Amino acid sequence: MMSEQDIPNHWQLKEFETVVEILDKHREPISSENREKRIEGLSREDQYPYYGAGGQIGWIDDYIFDDDLILLAEDGATTGYTYRVSGKSWVNNHAHVLKTKEDHLSNDFLYYYLKSYDFDPLKTGSTRPKLTQTNMKKVSIPLPPLDEQGEIVDAIEERLDRVDTLSGSVRNIGNLTEEYEDSLLAFLFAGKESLSGEGPDQILTEQDIPDHWDLKAVEEVVYKAKNGGTPKRSEDRYWNGDIDWLSSGEVKGKEVYSADESITDAGLEETSAKLFPKDSILVAMYGATRGQSTILREVMSGNQAICCLELDSTEVLPEYTLYYFKHIKPQMVSEGKGGGQKNINQSVILEQKIPVPPLSEQEDIVNQIESVDMGRVNRAVEDLRELFDEYRNSVLTSAFRETPSSGNQKKTGELAETTI
Repeated sequence: MMSEQDIPNHWQLKEFETVVEILDKHREPISSENREKRIEGLSREDQYPYYGAGGQIGWIDDYIFDDDLILLAEDGATTGYTYRVSGKSWVNNHAHVLKTKEDHLSNDFLYYYLKSYDFDPLKTGSTRPKLTQTNMKKVSIPLPPLDEQGEIVDAIEERLDRVDTLSGSVRNIGNLTEEYEDSLLAFLFAGKESLSGEGPDQILTEQDIPDHWDLKAVEEVVYKAKNGGTPKRSEDRYWNGDIDWLSSGEVKGKEVYSADESITDAGLEETSAKLFPKDSILVAMYGATRGQSTILREVMSGNQAICCLELDSTEVLPEYTLYYFKHIKPQMVSEGKGGGQKNINQSVILEQKIPVPPLSEQEDIVNQIESVDMGRVNRAVEDLRELFDEYRNSVLTSAFRETPSSGNQKKTGELAETTI
């Protein structure tokens, strides 16, 4: 909690309600089904944004508010998340609706202060976090003169704009890295010796590969394909044994050596669960992880959302096959079935075409892919993104506090100029 000692002498520390108007009583939740009925037949111009805890979640045919507001997530995973809305809007009961009392406080200053605030100590609920209105009112608001509030907001936005520009450049590097990796894999799996010239199509034909290579269906280079199974969770004797059991969410990266869960011999023998052989290729088939693949480095079991491919070692290397599956992931996912997130099945996987060079050339291709080490570039990009996030937080945190300097207290606006 902020105290008088944390702010310059000429600032005031105000109770929340003395400077902020709380408009929660006007909120009204409307189910998605009813919202859909209400906007049926309406053009987008006749619809209004409908907001919840994490931002806009839909549209509706009417509005409750017509103002510049600050919304503060009241419950759920985004509790404490702060964002701004402007103009006509409808807000449900999962976001506190706030408006400044203009004689005391600018909207932008309040927004950035709440963005910087750590609400964790004020949250209640262990399974579903909640920031009650009572606890929200415990937040004290630092109040500089209005002109100084404007200076602080300008300093914050200048620095956030700067970091956004840098972050955008890093994002472009990440995108270029992905494009280069895609191009490299496309050329290598078509047997091209360089990246010059027109790239091969995603779906290869016999004409795209060297004469001494074969183009085969995946089912022609595996001994056996099988899906896993899940023992009943209600049967304790099936779980926590000596056999590692994978979920599809663990099918990622280059290889996997262990699982988060395990089953017993009874869980394997009396249910649909199966053993997956070492050095098989695993492919996730359902949900958000569909199309992801990895090499299994130990004998394990897994759930029904995993397809296990036991490779014919005279035809393909595990590493070569893995990189090829990562290359064709978008193609496999596009062939999925069902509504919403389309799942892929064993047939889709086995029908994919894979170029099959001699094993020595497969090894050369794997070495070329791994020598580039795109993972190292991607990790560096991710590290920079995390650094920028930390910098954004430091900009906000330092803007609303002061520190002693040579025995004198500085205004926060001045502090921002010297420490950020």
